[in-house]
Amino acid sequence: MIKALTGAKILDNFRFDGAFRIAVDGVCFASFDRPHCEHCLRRTKDGKTTYFHYALVAMLVTPCGLVLPMEVEFIENTDEHGKPRSSDDEFKKQDCELKAFYRLAASLKEHYPRLPICLLLDGLYCNQNVLSICEKNQWDYFITLQDNSVPAIQKKIQADLNAHQENRLHRQNKEVAQDYSWTNPIPHTFWNNWKKGDKHYMFAISCLETRNKITSKFVYLCNSKPDKNNIEQLINEGGRQRWKIENQGFNTLKNHGMELEHGFGITGNCMQNYFLLRLIALIVEQLMLHSNMFRKLQAVNSNHDIIQKPVIAFFRSMRSMAIQLLASLRMQLIVLPDISAWRVSMNST
Repeated sequence: MIKALTGAKILDNFRFDGAFRIAVDGVCFASFDRPHCEHCLRRTKDGKTTYFHYALVAMLVTPCGLVLPMEVEFIENTDEHGKPRSSDDEFKKQDCELKAFYRLAASLKEHYPRLPICLLLDGLYCNQNVLSICEKNQWDYFITLQDNSVPAIQKKIQADLNAHQENRLHRQNKEVAQDYSWTNPIPHTFWNNWKKGDKHYMFAISCLETRNKITSKFVYLCNSKPDKNNIEQLINEGGRQRWKIENQGFNTLKNHGMELEHGFGITGNCMQNYFLLRLIALIVEQLMLHSNMFRKLQAVNSNHDIIQKPVIAFFRSMRSMAIQLLASLRMQLIVLPDISAWRVSMNST
């Protein structure tokens, strides 16, 4: 479905610097206090072991809140991905988010070979292999950099900022003050490749934001060249959009009626199948919320060409819409309109 939307250029308004922003993050969709199957991941804390199932998801994200799942890679201990529980109990031998990313990146490239992509990643992905994949596939990237991560890069960033005081910009209005800074290209050789001498060149961009006397800091590594004209866009419309996968994506799946972490079935691949069904439901919900499809459906039995009222304003909540849809299915004969000639547009605001 997403491939059809991008191919038809329906989502082109959501491009950032020509590329689609795709956030990648992991999510737990089932957990147990005892082994559910030999493929469970496991974590021990304070002497208690938790067994869980995890998935890595790539979602197209946008400033208006539209999120669309594109690829899923299940993280589980199999003969191909880590070691089954019966074979090896060492946590380091398990499948993990980073291993799953390499599989997900290959699938993403296979399914969208010519799609311009900008990956939004957390600090886990700041390593040699991930950057090499991005360079090989000609993907842009923003990687969140925490204060205590990759000390060698942190030292290079600070040295470059001290040497180039001109790479700064201050913005302030009544609600927020933002201090931006950025570096020149920083060369870095990761520890597992230092003998070869291969270097990766990247930029560091940061924003110190003060709002209501609370100060937040955002730092990213990227391969887009920053300057005074684009630093605000790189920070606010680039790196910071990664959180949409959590806020509009996983939060909706967990807390807005889709009950992501509820175990509807644990036999065989039931949990994985339910997880995929929820992602499909999220796509349907997002297209209803952010396209004009619902307004066109309203107009079928109306004297107007289109009723300017979005689905969430009409029903007040998605739960209310589901309840009324169920009542209609019970009481009325549903006649599907001919939509073959309809042109669907997306709301990018």
